[in-house]
Amino acid sequence: MSLLAGTALAAGTIAGLTVGSAGAAPQGLAIQQAPNIGITVSGSQVTGGFSALLQALPAADQATTVSLDTTKKACATNLRDARVAISWRNPSAGKAGSKVFPACGQATLATGPGRVSFTTTVLGKGDRTFTVTPGSGSFLR
Repeated sequence: MSLLAGTALAAGTIAGLTVGSAGAAPQGLAIQQAPNIGITVSGSQVTGGFSALLQALPAADQATTVSLDTTKKACATNLRDARVAISWRNPSAGKAGSKVFPACGQATLATGPGRVSFTTTVLGKGDRTFTVTPGSGSFLR
């Protein structure tokens, strides 16, 4: 489920553009990315697959709050115990870092302003989730 779900309803939509209003949810940052692609398993059987995109929202002090765009069903089943590892770099601000957070949670990164490039990997608990292709991309903060 998108972090921005309901924003269009709360703030109004004109010709496909979300129009903000006082108290509306913050606008997400545009991200150019390839999704994290993986599979889930139970025992020796493949039980499902996933394609996970990163979402980013501006936070205080030029930080960025990131999360995976996941559904409630995925959080209740396949990604329930999974975590996300993100490595990021912002050369114009001279900042870089890495963090691990719950797949159905979020993390705030001290990215500073500028273009932030990142790589994500979904990490399963035990042997239940496998990343086949890491996600990667960039956004402008």
